[in-house]
Amino acid sequence: MNVAGRVIIVTGAASGIGRAVAQGFCRDGAYVTGFDVDERVLAESKATGGDRMYVTAGDVCSVPDIEVLVKDTLTRFGRIDVLFNNAGISDRGPFLSIPFEQWLQVIQVNLIGAALCLRHVLPVMLEQKHGRVINVVMPIPLTPKSYDNIITPILLYNS
Repeated sequence: MNVAGRVIIVTGAASGIGRAVAQGFCRDGAYVTGFDVDERVLAESKATGGDRMYVTAGDVCSVPDIEVLVKDTLTRFGRIDVLFNNAGISDRGPFLSIPFEQWLQVIQVNLIGAALCLRHVLPVMLEQKHGRVINVVMPIPLTPKSYDNIITPILLYNS
């Protein structure tokens, strides 16, 4: 995908895949809004992205934060061409030993967070009559083991 001149929102942009992808998009000529809950690390990521990268701290589970993200991106760049939904968390361990609240937090960030971002960016893309959405998901093994990701049993049950 040629990203030169494109406006891209990257969630989870402070570290890992999100940071690398945001920096790569900037190197390839895109304008990037990096979004993450980790404001300090996000600022470091911005420093390596140069003048093509704008960052805003926020939580993908917070509708007001996402509204600010979309509004700020549109104010700064005038459009949104790509949403790179990458924010996610993972807890590993035996499924039955992970506290339910911890499991809910993973679902909230990884599933609901991605859906909330899409719900707020999609109307912009529909109005523009163009846009792309890339959803990054964690690799999940096909057979559960005692240390597998806590979502594995749900996916296997629904397979």
